[in-house]
Amino acid sequence: MPSREGIREGIRCILTGKLREGISEDYVEGLIAEWQNSQGVVIKVDRELPQVCEEAKGDRMFVVGFVSALAEAVKAGYVAVEPLIKELP
Repeated sequence: MPSREGIREGIRCILTGKLREGISEDYVEGLIAEWQNSQGVVIKVDRELPQVCEEAKGDRMFVVGFVSALAEAVKAGYVAVEPLIKELP
């Protein structure tokens, strides 16, 4: 799975031949990343599935429903994602 840096490097390789006019590669990369972010581009990440919170563990019906919903989401292909550009705190 490519990282943010991997995606940037891929874009850099594609555009290298087109940037002979003195435009900064960093500037063009930034524009592309901002555009992709505005279009909702995200990065798939490996992450553990959510866990049932301690307060809800006593509610058997909730736990069964929660686990069932997680199994269905995984089966349907839902994955964890992060924004292409992380917001600064």
